[in-house]
Amino acid sequence: DYNSRLTASILPFEKHSDSLKLYVVGRRGCSALKKQSSAAVTEFPAPASVVGLPMQLLDIAELVVADYAGDRISRLFVNSARFQGAGRFDVESTQLLPIPYQQTIAGDRLPIPETLYQSRPHLLEVAVREYLYITLYELLLDALASEHGMRLISAESARKWIEETQESVHRQLSAVRRENSTQEVLDIVASSRQTRRR
Repeated sequence: DYNSRLTASILPFEKHSDSLKLYVVGRRGCSALKKQSSAAVTEFPAPASVVGLPMQLLDIAELVVADYAGDRISRLFVNSARFQGAGRFDVESTQLLPIPYQQTIAGDRLPIPETLYQSRPHLLEVAVREYLYITLYELLLDALASEHGMRLISAESARKWIEETQESVHRQLSAVRRENSTQEVLDIVASSRQTRRR
C-alpha cells in the first residue's frame, strides 16, 4: 500500500509534462514506477535509519541543484508520505523549485548585499541548496517514519497471526494427545479382558 499510493500520486504529473524526470528514493518505489511510467528515473538507495539521511541528502541535493542550474529541470515537486500515526500516512506533493522567494531575489526586490568574497549568484545558489537540503531532510524524515509505521502494523499483524496459529496448533496437539491416551487406555482394557477370558 505504501509504494502503490506514492506511485499513484506521481502518475498525474506524467500526463501534464512532456519531459518528466524522476528522482526516486528506494528500490521498491523505483521498480513500481518503472513498471507504470515512461519517465527517466534516477534511483537513490533508501536510508534504513535517520543516521543515513544526511549523506543521502547531500547526493540528492547536489544532483538536483546541478540539474536545475543546468536547465535540465525547470521545476521540482516532491511527492512524499506525511506521517499521521502508526500505519497511517497521507501522500503530499510539495513544490521546492523554483523557490517562491527566488524570483524576488533574482529581481533585486529583496537585495542580497555584495560581498568581497562571493558574488550574488553564488550566494543565491548556496541559499537554494540549503533550502533544498533542509526541506528534503524534513520530507524524507516524515517518509521514513511513515514507512516504519506501516512495517510496524505489518509486524503486529504477523505477530497476532503467529500467536493464533500457535494456540490453534497447541489445541490440536492436546486433542491428539488425549485421543492417543484414550486409545492406549482402551487397548489396555481390551487386552486385560481378553486375558481374563482365557
